[in-house]
Amino acid sequence: MRGPLSLLICTVLLVGCGPSTEVLMLGGDAPARSPVSAESVAIYRDTTEIACPYERVALVEAQDAEDAPFDAGVSQLKLIRAARGRAGEIGANGLLVERVDAESAFKREVTADSTGYEERETRQSWGRGLFLAIYEDRPCS
Repeated sequence: MRGPLSLLICTVLLVGCGPSTEVLMLGGDAPARSPVSAESVAIYRDTTEIACPYERVALVEAQDAEDAPFDAGVSQLKLIRAARGRAGEIGANGLLVERVDAESAFKREVTADSTGYEERETRQSWGRGLFLAIYEDRPCS
């Protein structure tokens, strides 16, 4: 019993880590594309940076939230990396950053009993990013 239960707990912990992503495919007649590596997905902050003709493939949303030590937590880069990986999975080779927000707040918990009290402070952080996954016709002609 200990082996399968331990495996289940480890799997849940590993799956629960990191940002989650959701995809809304655009253009019902668009061809299915082969996945590409995240490293080959170009990241753009503005459409003026895109040099090649492109097709809109999907809207990608990345979200994350966690209780973290004071020097860690959700970052904009973490959300962009998650969206970049997801864009590559659906065959997009470009990612236009529409909006990325990451925030944090301090949380203080106090527990008390007849012997005294204990105070614990943590930082909660959360973030959300919206992206447009594109397929560029590379090399540009």
